[in-house]
Amino acid sequence: MSKKSSSQSSGKVSESIFNGIIKLSLHCYHTCRYSFKTDLFKKRENFWMYLALVFLAYVNIIKGNYGYFVEFLHMGCFREIIVKIVSWFSYFQLLFITATFMAVAFMVIAGIPGYRMHRRYQKAINGLNLKDGLGKRPKLLKVEEIDENRTKLELLSEGVGEERYKARMDDLRAAAGQRVESINFKKDDSRKMEIYLAKRLLPEKVLYSDLISHATTPYSFVVGKSMAGVVTASLETTPHFMVAGATDGGKSVTFKSYLTGLLESSERIQFYLMDFKGTELNDFKGLPNVVVVNEILEGQIWLDKLVKEMESRYKSLADKGHNKIDPERDNLDRIVIAIDECSDIRKARRGEPSYTVYEKMRIAIDDLARKARASGIHLMVATQKIDKATLDTRVQENIQGRLALRMDTPENSRRVLQNEMACGLPAVPGRGIWKKGADYVEVQTPYQSEEEIKDRIKKLIDSKKFAHVKMIARGEVSPDSSNKNKHIKKVEENVQVSN
Repeated sequence: MSKKSSSQSSGKVSESIFNGIIKLSLHCYHTCRYSFKTDLFKKRENFWMYLALVFLAYVNIIKGNYGYFVEFLHMGCFREIIVKIVSWFSYFQLLFITATFMAVAFMVIAGIPGYRMHRRYQKAINGLNLKDGLGKRPKLLKVEEIDENRTKLELLSEGVGEERYKARMDDLRAAAGQRVESINFKKDDSRKMEIYLAKRLLPEKVLYSDLISHATTPYSFVVGKSMAGVVTASLETTPHFMVAGATDGGKSVTFKSYLTGLLESSERIQFYLMDFKGTELNDFKGLPNVVVVNEILEGQIWLDKLVKEMESRYKSLADKGHNKIDPERDNLDRIVIAIDECSDIRKARRGEPSYTVYEKMRIAIDDLARKARASGIHLMVATQKIDKATLDTRVQENIQGRLALRMDTPENSRRVLQNEMACGLPAVPGRGIWKKGADYVEVQTPYQSEEEIKDRIKKLIDSKKFAHVKMIARGEVSPDSSNKNKHIKKVEENVQVSN
């Protein structure tokens, strides 16, 4: 080997050693930083342990017993070198070096778990391949263990928006090994993102009877149980909401549980339940504050009356100088219009016998969705899927709360949630994603059997809780509306047969 190649080789070795030392120093520095985020310095016993170890090490140095440490570490070959190095320093300098070395050792040991956790989550974030316009990746600033199950990540995310994270939630769940509860911008700094993760899975069934006590305020109901606790909603903060999900996903049970919750938490409330299949909501018929509508034409008449009630209430508010209904102050009930399987109110073609009826219903629903919230009138709809044919876009835009149970296709999930989260849910009845505003929370909705629903309704009837409620224009629906509706259905069937 030539001298030139030998010098080049030794230069590369020196450079590798130098780079290794720099890299090791950086790792030690970052690891020590994480020790400050632990309770290492808060525990008094750690402080006294540190002083005791420093004192013990210093006594051994004074007595010249540091050789024992060399033998203990199987580094006897370095005894002479260590003795010579030690001889260069005074006892005071040795005390300072020992104390510093042991402080760094303490911090490294305490910071290793946090450092490893930070690197693991940063690797998961990098795996999403999200970059800003300059090619920079989001930087993980903080990992906070909220409890034994939940973790919060705080990221510096300049140039990467919220929706881009939400579109990659399944990838993040796979990379982090935890479920993603929510992703939102930090309230006080829109450059930073907060991601909440959960380790444990939700239970596959939660009972309505175990959760109902959490709906403590009037006009509220339990949405379901999340990993963070019980999620509730109120008509005051969520005026209109929907429940969407595929067959056997628990939609009907969830829908009826929400209705039951509103009945049990409220005093001044009326329900107009539209069940055109006539199979799901008949259990509520015996209540004095409930009208159950099973016929399309009758539903159109009731919707028209409810629109007129809305207009009357706004006129009353204007006369009194108020901007929204207060049930106690104005002596008016809140009204819930619940439509089970709103796809039954389909978009009929012009020329069909039922065209006028369906169009009037859709126009009325549109008016109520856009304008009714301040008048104390609320929409609650359930559907297997959502599109323009089942629910107009303008209506969808005015629905604040959305529960998406498991969906069969990504398209259906996107129509409800604007992402594919509902498509990736486990096949557990009642498992869904609750969306309110920009928040997405996975929940297990409350379950109650048919017998329990009937028993709770019977107790409400026997208690005469709603005996004082005066329904809107009760008895004014045309007595032959049912016959007219049957005639419409018969004409439609004849048209289909002829085609």
